[in-house]
Amino acid sequence: MPATHSGRLLCAMATLVGITLASLITAALGNMMTFNSSEQAALAVIEREVSRIKLREKAATILVLWWKRSNKLKLTRRQEDFDRHTLRREFLEYKLDTMQEVEDLQVLQTPQSFLPSSPLLPPPLPPIVSAFIFPQIQHHKHTC
Repeated sequence: MPATHSGRLLCAMATLVGITLASLITAALGNMMTFNSSEQAALAVIEREVSRIKLREKAATILVLWWKRSNKLKLTRRQEDFDRHTLRREFLEYKLDTMQEVEDLQVLQTPQSFLPSSPLLPPPLPPIVSAFIFPQIQHHKHTC
């Protein structure tokens, strides 16, 4: 422990410089690890194809369960544990994942430069998400 005030000040400044350097190195490494747009597009295609495979597996599971239940055949223990609502939810999630196009995903990643950025405002919704949340409402004119 330093005994003088100047020694204590020097230790405090060295601590702050060390913390700053560590954070800068971490930020630089973090920026190096981010994907560029072509890598993000490739990753999106891979994820979409994986979702297609999982979608087929869920569809096959649903069809097998339907066939066995409709023909009153015996289900295995694993098949008895399936919940049809959970299967339906997972099926629909995979279906939505397979419907996304690479161009849609690139639109989600482009910065919205026309809107003012503020840390207090949430980021704007991507077009594909807002279309699901806020469907277009057609207004009918009332004529008398």
